[in-house]
Amino acid sequence: MKSQKYAVIDIGSNSLRLMTGWQEVPGTWIFSPKELATTRLGKDIDETHHLSPQGMEASFAAMAGWQKQLKGVPVCAVATSAVREAVDGQAFLAEVRARFGWHCRAISGLEEASLSFTGATSALDADITAGVIDIGGGSSEVAVGRGGELFWSHSYPMGAVRFTQGEMMSSQDAAHLEGRCRREWLPMKIKPELLIGVGGTLTTL
Repeated sequence: MKSQKYAVIDIGSNSLRLMTGWQEVPGTWIFSPKELATTRLGKDIDETHHLSPQGMEASFAAMAGWQKQLKGVPVCAVATSAVREAVDGQAFLAEVRARFGWHCRAISGLEEASLSFTGATSALDADITAGVIDIGGGSSEVAVGRGGELFWSHSYPMGAVRFTQGEMMSSQDAAHLEGRCRREWLPMKIKPELLIGVGGTLTTL
């Protein structure tokens, strides 16, 4: 008998990601290749405090396309920075539920950090202290732990979409941005032996 397939959709500030998986052996997951749609849902959110209308339509279109291949597959949609901050974020999630019938919710920055850490360190030896940094479109999360246990984490309201609006930055702008990041950076209480970068910004670089 074929194992039940499950799907997760990550509703980010810059893009949507779809991953499906199933268990061939209990406790061992097999994952399909990730699918991505760039929607820029969080464009201009600092100025408008609303999700981008064009971004919402692009997101609905991407999800409608995925729905066709997910018939009979339980779907969990998880929204991050843009949706949790926007005044119309919950209305957007209600529309996702109404259109597609999927379970969906916005997660906190600390939960996002914890999930990134769990996924990125799952295959590491239990005695390695690892740090995970996830640079997203609207926020960046940092987490440190060992053996699956999270020791310290923080979510910063800083991300690639927030910092870049499609224009080339001058060296002066870049220096100003670096200074801001350094001022807001919190000292980690534990020094990691290994640093792992996840998220679209780092994987693109």
